[in-house]
Amino acid sequence: MNNQVLLPITDQIPFRAFQVRGFEAAILFATDKNGEEFFYNTAINCYLRHSKTRSMLFDFTCEYTPWFYLQDLFCTFTHVFDPDDVTSDGIISRVKTYLEHGVYVSGLFNEKFIPHKKAYLKKNFEHSFLVYGYNNAEQLFYAIGYTDNRRFEFYTIDFADFAKGFLGLKECRFYLYYRNKNQPISLNIETIFYELEDYLRSDYTIHNAVGKDENDYYGIHAMKALWFYIKISVYRGRNLDIRYSRFFFEHKEWMMKRLSYLHDKGFIKDYSERYSVVVQKAKIMHLLFLKYNYTKKTEIIESILQILNEANQLDEEVLFDVYDELKARIIQEKKTRFLYG
Repeated sequence: MNNQVLLPITDQIPFRAFQVRGFEAAILFATDKNGEEFFYNTAINCYLRHSKTRSMLFDFTCEYTPWFYLQDLFCTFTHVFDPDDVTSDGIISRVKTYLEHGVYVSGLFNEKFIPHKKAYLKKNFEHSFLVYGYNNAEQLFYAIGYTDNRRFEFYTIDFADFAKGFLGLKECRFYLYYRNKNQPISLNIETIFYELEDYLRSDYTIHNAVGKDENDYYGIHAMKALWFYIKISVYRGRNLDIRYSRFFFEHKEWMMKRLSYLHDKGFIKDYSERYSVVVQKAKIMHLLFLKYNYTKKTEIIESILQILNEANQLDEEVLFDVYDELKARIIQEKKTRFLYG
């Protein structure tokens, strides 16, 4: 058995508002030089979940959580423990074995028993984790994710604490995956075009709309529905959830990178000057979310709503121009292929 195993991982990623998407980017960006191109192809459309029984949640790739793992970029499988095998030694040994074979280990554990987590020793809270290595000499696992610092970052977990996080759960299972080297990544203009189309018409049909929920808001409507969330939160005297403002900012920042990349490749004209205004407004809005939670001043809410409306309007204007340009390009390419083969 190895004394230490460390699989490739990075915290230099653009997606942090939703931890699971962060895990995926952290692996792909570290294991594939074209990892960014995969997220240029997608991570455009989004949804805002809103129902009586579920809390609101923003997410790229819409509501189907395992979507990323079904793109053939990873070989995936699930290990479900027999209840009789859920022991500290069994859990620790199984994780180390998978890591030694180059397999990343994810799943759900009870953060009440995991140091560096906000719920540690306070309350039962089943939440996702990603382990990418271990060290036998120090008896610990290497992990990445949100910590009690409220940052997406690297942290370590003692073997014993990690095992405690599974004891007593109704079901103990690992989600396991490793990069499928036979599935290359390349930029796909038509994929970008159709997902951008869904975003602009506030619908979700990409990938057969797996798990589509009629109560959810999609695309532009999801961004505009954030306005109602803010109003309701203030009316009920609640803090604003900074995940939403962070997601909003991440979405605009990544769109800016995508537009710049497409321009550099010669697919579209330069929209950086216009769209940079959207990114700047999104950043300011995120900071105002934090400021409001600290001060509760109503004038901050007025500023947030104004900035949100301005950012959404400009976002829509620019992206419709991009959409029209991509559409014209795709039509011309199809005509050329039809005429000349």
